[in-house]
Amino acid sequence: MSRKDLLVLALWGLAVLILLSPVWARPGMTFFNHGDLYVYHAPLRSLTAAALIEGRLPFLDPYILLGVPHAANSQAVLFYPPALLGTILPVVSALTWDQILHLLWAGLGVFLLSRSQRLDRVGSAVLA
Repeated sequence: MSRKDLLVLALWGLAVLILLSPVWARPGMTFFNHGDLYVYHAPLRSLTAAALIEGRLPFLDPYILLGVPHAANSQAVLFYPPALLGTILPVVSALTWDQILHLLWAGLGVFLLSRSQRLDRVGSAVLA
């Protein structure tokens, strides 16, 4: 990857962040709320973040019935690196930045794939 590619990627990333600024610039704002965000995902992420802040792994979720496996629940994202965002940000902001980072990561992949197929920089940025 050349310096020009890096420059195009940086401009593309900046454009994505500017387009998404109404969401990430306002605390508590999310991309979506179809009911699952506050009822299911936020409590799971809160339990994960609280346990990681305390320095332990939450193997059991004691708040559902008599307890259900928490570490085995893929939605709890216990062993997923972006889950660490919940230890430094509020849970809703961590979910928002998790989605933004996924968009940037996917765009980077599309850009690199299209450049490997000999598409020009502008075309690759548009695809990303």
